[in-house]
Amino acid sequence: MCDNYPSAEIVALVRNHMIVHQYSDIVSGLGIWSFVEKTDGKSTLLVFDHLDAYENAQDRDSVTFYWKGLIDNLAAFCEGRKIPFDHDAGEYKRSMNP
Repeated sequence: MCDNYPSAEIVALVRNHMIVHQYSDIVSGLGIWSFVEKTDGKSTLLVFDHLDAYENAQDRDSVTFYWKGLIDNLAAFCEGRKIPFDHDAGEYKRSMNP
């Protein structure tokens, strides 16, 4: 059920490996964050999947655009780079494209 009050809660947590959270907003679903240590032993690969209840391609594209911005910002933060996605403006900063 969708309402005007977005929410999110962690529904499963496997320390140092996976976070599963349930969210509701324009669409509702699950976000699955898996963390895989790379073979160099110095870095981690983030594998993200979202299972959503979107009804059409436009909703799917909107949700994908949202997650891409969030993940790009997370990567920039972890790597000490400038955050590329301006959530307040709802768009990528100049020279960044989804």
